[in-house]
Amino acid sequence: NTIGERDKLSLEAMVPSTIDNVRLIIDINQMAVNHNLSIKNIVIKTAGDNTVGPDTSQYGTVSINFSVSSNFKRFQEFLQELESSLRLIDVTSLSFVAGAEDQYDFGLEVSAYWLKQKQ
Repeated sequence: NTIGERDKLSLEAMVPSTIDNVRLIIDINQMAVNHNLSIKNIVIKTAGDNTVGPDTSQYGTVSINFSVSSNFKRFQEFLQELESSLRLIDVTSLSFVAGAEDQYDFGLEVSAYWLKQKQ
């Protein structure tokens, strides 16, 4: 059984072997731009930052908090694109505050993953 080069690239996109926070933010921002949204208030936290003892997990996790302002329909379309992205991204938290005339401030926390290199 062999894995084709195209499938290897898809797997690498889904769960990369290294973390590239900048690339991840750029990708999420591009998805937002596709729906006339702009992400703001970005905060990045890598899991294990406060871990005591050896880390034996096979994958790493990065959490990204950000917010967008939008109407519900555009926000829903953005979430659908995020969901269908090749990159494995989980929405772990979602909040919103109603604004004027069908405008909302949405707060999101998403998690993305990468495979750790065997040592």
